[in-house]
Amino acid sequence: MTFLRSADGYAKELDKAIKDTVSRPLADPEIQAPRLKAETLSLPWQVKQSKDPHWFWIHYLGKDPKNVDGQWALNKLTPFHTRFPISIKPHSKWIGIIADGFVYPHGIGLVLTLVLRFDRDPWPPGGVQSGDAARSALQAYYDELYKIAWNGGESVSRRFSELTDALLDHLHDQVLGSGANPGERTKIPFVLAAVVRGDTDSIAKPPPEFGDVHRMLQGMSGLRKTWENDKLSPLQEAHLRVRRSAPDGDLLYHTSRGRAVWFPSSFTEKRAYIRSSGCYHRNLTLLHLQTEALLQALAVRRALLDKGVKVPDLLAQIAKDGAQQLSSMYRSDDASYRSSSVRAYLDETPSEKKLVNNTLESYGLEALKYEPWPA
Repeated sequence: MTFLRSADGYAKELDKAIKDTVSRPLADPEIQAPRLKAETLSLPWQVKQSKDPHWFWIHYLGKDPKNVDGQWALNKLTPFHTRFPISIKPHSKWIGIIADGFVYPHGIGLVLTLVLRFDRDPWPPGGVQSGDAARSALQAYYDELYKIAWNGGESVSRRFSELTDALLDHLHDQVLGSGANPGERTKIPFVLAAVVRGDTDSIAKPPPEFGDVHRMLQGMSGLRKTWENDKLSPLQEAHLRVRRSAPDGDLLYHTSRGRAVWFPSSFTEKRAYIRSSGCYHRNLTLLHLQTEALLQALAVRRALLDKGVKVPDLLAQIAKDGAQQLSSMYRSDDASYRSSSVRAYLDETPSEKKLVNNTLESYGLEALKYEPWPA
C-alpha cells in the first residue's frame, strides 16, 4: 500500500473511502459492493444511515465524521479499517468472535472481540455467577480452539494467540508485502472487558470490597491464570473516574494493561436496546487502540533518532501530531475523547510517559499536564 508513504497519498485514499462509504450512503443508503469486501479499506466510522452516531470518533476527531476530510484525518492519525477473508468458528457455541484490522501510515492494529453468552448451552438460561464467568472467559482466551479457514479453504484449529499471529501476519503482508521486515509487535495485549447483560443486588453502590465481583473484575481486566489467588487491588485504587454524574454503583476497574466495565445501571436494564455498557466498551477499545498507535509512532521516531537516521518528514509530522493528541487525551479536554483511562495508563507506565514528554519537548511543546475538575 504505497499510498501510505506520503501525506498526499494517504489523504487522497481516505477521501475516496469517505466518498464511497459516507457521502454516497447519506444520499443513497446502499454502500458500493466493492467497499463491502473483506479486505477493502474503509473508515472506522463507516456510516450506513445518517442517524448513526459514532461518539468516540465525534469526540476524538473534534467534529462529526461526516465532515472530516483526508487531511484532518491524517492530523489525528486516523486509521483505515479492514476485515479479513477468513471464517472463524469457536468450538463452543456460547463464544462469538469479531476480528477488526486497522491500517495506519506507520503500522497496523488488530482488535479481537470475544462475545461470551452465558445464557446459551451448556450454561443455564438464567446465566452464571461471576466466578464461573471469569473462569470461562479465561478458558475462551487460553484454551478454546478456533476453527479458521482462509478464503473458503481447508480449516485448521488454532488457539487465540495463534489466531492473533495469523491475522497480524496476513495484515502485514497486505500492507507491506510478504518480504518486508516483520517489525515490532506489542508483547502484551491491552484487554477490555464489560458486563453487557446481567443482574446484581448492588446497583446503587459499588460491589463489596474484596468480594466475588471485585475478583471477577480484576481477573477479566488482567487475564492472569492465577486470578483466583492473586492479591486484589483496593477498589479505591483500582477505580477510575467516569463521568461526574455517573451512578455510585458504576465502576471502571483498571489494571496495568486492562480495564473492566461494571455499569449495573445499564446492564440490568430489561429493555431490548439498552446497550450503554457495550457502547462504552467499544469506545474504550478505540481509545486504547489509538493510544497504542500514537505511542508506536513516537517510539519509531525515537528509535531512528537513536540510530542517527534521518526521520522522514511524514513520520516527523505524525509524531508531532501524535504527541499533541496524547497530551489532549491526557488532559481530558474538549478537543478529544475524554477519559481518565489514558491518563492512568501513562501515569503508571513511566517509560511511555517519558517518551511522550520527550517528544513534546523536542517540538517545543508543553509537557503532559492535567488539572482536575473542582471537587
